[in-house]
Amino acid sequence: SIQQADQVVVGAKGSVQGDISARTVIVGGRIAGNITASEHLTLEEGSQVVGDMRTPRLEIGNGAVFEGHCVMLADRHDTGSPAAG
Repeated sequence: SIQQADQVVVGAKGSVQGDISARTVIVGGRIAGNITASEHLTLEEGSQVVGDMRTPRLEIGNGAVFEGHCVMLADRHDTGSPAAG
C-alpha cells in the first residue's frame, strides 16, 4: 500500500496490487486495490482499475476500464458557490 503521498503515478506498463492514498493519482497501468485521491484522480487511456475510488475530481480516458464503486468527495478547495448545472 501507498499512504499519504503527494503524487502517485503508475505508468502504462506499471502494476500495483494494494491500496493507494495520495493528493493526486495518475493511473496509466493496472491497479488492483482501492484508490483515495484527495484532489484529483486520472485514469489514462487503456488503464485498468479493480477496486473502489474516492476523489473530488475524476478524469477517465477512452478505453480505461474501472470495476468497483466510485465516491465523489466534496472538493477540499470548494469556494462555497453552487455547482453549475
